Amino acid sequence: MGETAFAQRQAEYSIVIAAQWRDQAENELHTGWVRGAWDALTPYASGGQLLTMTSDVGEEAVQAGFRSNYQRLVELKTNYDPTNFSSSMRTSSRRRPVMSPSPHYGSFRMTKVLVLTALESELNADGAMNGVEVACGGVGKINAAFATTTAIVAAKPALVVNYGTCGRITKGLRGLLEISQVVQRDMIAMPLAPRGVTPASNIPAVLASGHGVAVCGTGDSFVTSPDPWLTASKIDVVDMELFAIAYVCRRFGAPWRAFKFITDDAHQLAHEDWTATCADGTELFWDALNEIIIGCR
Repeated sequence: MGETAFAQRQAEYSIVIAAQWRDQAENELHTGWVRGAWDALTPYASGGQLLTMTSDVGEEAVQAGFRSNYQRLVELKTNYDPTNFSSSMRTSSRRRPVMSPSPHYGSFRMTKVLVLTALESELNADGAMNGVEVACGGVGKINAAFATTTAIVAAKPALVVNYGTCGRITKGLRGLLEISQVVQRDMIAMPLAPRGVTPASNIPAVLASGHGVAVCGTGDSFVTSPDPWLTASKIDVVDMELFAIAYVCRRFGAPWRAFKFITDDAHQLAHEDWTATCADGTELFWDALNEIIIGCR
């Protein structure tokens, strides 16, 4: 018993208090009932919680849930995960609690969402709401594929969301875009196959999210000069990770969505523009994701 993470084995009953509703006008009615039931049972409870069965977890609840095992688990995580790659709402207090009805998930407890980004400098994880995990996988398709595979296997998310910066190809676009389709701009194997098509493979040339309108071209290069193929192929923006993320999601059967913030015009000074603006899309992204999760639209 002492060697397990779970510290609530002495309890005779495990009680889950849940409410479901769709009309936001009933928020107070249903959340009030849940909290009232919780308050009524608290005097008879062990003082801890099963952290997988609650929608609002703070640091005190985490420590109460693990009890005497908490410090040992902190030491183990510090030893084996010093970069906090496998960060979670169950081990970190850096999450904004959200309790609201959702027509997408229809449940009081939110479904887990995994946000994948390349660099910490692109996305401030402090804006993540409850039930959202953020993982930084690194730049390029290889890093993105490895990070996506590792995260999906570990977290088994209901939805994978990629956020990142991008260069603009289609004039007139600006700000935050949701990506509808993604292609590989650097799959250049002519004459074995047309550009963008992987030869001798069943990898689709185009991967679609089912959302958004913009088309993204992914490749392991930072675009700094015009490329007529991008324009002819009606590519709106370019990045360095999304195709790999979308393909891994396809292989695992995981739904995905992607949001890209335009930082530059993919020209010779693109690196300077990117450096100056790479963090500017954070607020826009968290607002967009919040609307998806809690069903504000």
